[in-house]
Amino acid sequence: MTSSIFEQGDDHPVFVRGLSRSGGTLLVTLLDAHPQIAMSYELYPTLLEGDVSDSQIEEVAKKLINARSQKDALKAAPYPGFRTFIARADRGGLHYKRLGELVLEHLSAGKKLSKESDRLQLIAACCREKMMHEAAQCWGLKCNNNYDAYLSEWPGSRFINIIRDGRDVLASQMNTGAFAKEPAKLGQSWANTHRRFREFKSAHPDLACEVKYEALVTSPETELRKLTTFLGVPFSPNMLRHANCNLTLFKSSHLSMDEVRQPVNTKKIGRWRTDLSKTVVQQFVSVAGDALREFGYEV
Repeated sequence: MTSSIFEQGDDHPVFVRGLSRSGGTLLVTLLDAHPQIAMSYELYPTLLEGDVSDSQIEEVAKKLINARSQKDALKAAPYPGFRTFIARADRGGLHYKRLGELVLEHLSAGKKLSKESDRLQLIAACCREKMMHEAAQCWGLKCNNNYDAYLSEWPGSRFINIIRDGRDVLASQMNTGAFAKEPAKLGQSWANTHRRFREFKSAHPDLACEVKYEALVTSPETELRKLTTFLGVPFSPNMLRHANCNLTLFKSSHLSMDEVRQPVNTKKIGRWRTDLSKTVVQQFVSVAGDALREFGYEV
């Protein structure tokens, strides 16, 4: 690959936002099934933040290139966030050796990891690698809520926020992974996340849109047609049969893998009614009740 992978050019990346366990991984995977779109996953710029010098990062990159296994590559990481970044890059099909090469190219171009804009450019290089390998026309991945930073780098980018009933998000987090089991805290985070995106959408109505998880899994073709129109690409039937596609995520690991490998279904809608106690639901609603109503959910 040439250094053109670091050039902004006419990039029109796709950024997906969604609170954990909201269906963001499903949405990214459905988009990735589109032949013109190459999606990566949770490569957040905060993962690359660390009190490490450029010379140390250069040594880390060389260790990645020479690593004999992913286990060795992970050991080379200078801090936990970088280790997570290495593991998550694999979800987009980026081998740790190629990641090391991209880091060296990044440093050779005079870029650093101490600046957020430079970290975003390294992330973009990782994503463009997949786009070029798959002969797609645009790249994308999940983003954090610092939308203006992404927009500053790529004025032509598009943002999608996936919204799921916060009580179902809570039920999923309470029963999956190592999420904090604090209903009220999650309620505040749920409300803040979606209100913040809506503010961004109000300021940039042509660049941002929302999709409901419930609508996506109930009427996937309808919702995906809306999204492809928003993104300016033709609808692809591949998106409706993503489970049968040869996607990079399916060769890696992910907390949501069991669900994402299945055809789209509605089995998890309303799970909070059986999974959560009335006390836990009330703790969440006491904080997020107004926001639930604001986003169209009955309380």
